[in-house]
Amino acid sequence: MKGIILYIISFFIGSFLVLRLFSPWAKTYWKKEFIIALIQAVVFTVILVSISHHNNNNTNKFPLIINLFAKNTTELNSEPGIIRTGIASDLNKNLIKVGIGADHTKITDYRLKQVVESYLSNAAALTNEHDWKKLLLPYTLIIEDIGDTNNGRILAQKESGKTDLLWSE
Repeated sequence: MKGIILYIISFFIGSFLVLRLFSPWAKTYWKKEFIIALIQAVVFTVILVSISHHNNNNTNKFPLIINLFAKNTTELNSEPGIIRTGIASDLNKNLIKVGIGADHTKITDYRLKQVVESYLSNAAALTNEHDWKKLLLPYTLIIEDIGDTNNGRILAQKESGKTDLLWSE
């Protein structure tokens, strides 16, 4: 919170100084010019903050999401029947891959779905957006099998812009 306040204040001061220097009312009374420059600075600051926030919103979340998924793989690894896990990502494609190596004789497909849902929910709970479906809305999520026999088989997939995780049969 402290960082965003400093961010907005620095935008305002910079906007005010720049707009004060280039004000078309430079020859008018200082009070009138000061008020006009303040109004311009406020408008310019709102525009800069909104553009900056809009452009950096998804880009800043992506490394955080990948980091949280990587840290929470211990949750997956502690589940009986899951042998190994891995995370891969591609920022340019907004793609997140979670690889799960499971011994299907020790874990059912139903239990695997529950574990993955819990894993996604727990990772999202550590962000400002507590719903993983909303958090991952702009990203494509692929859950794939990284076992010895079915290496690379897609277990579940969520397309970018959608909220449903569709499991393959």
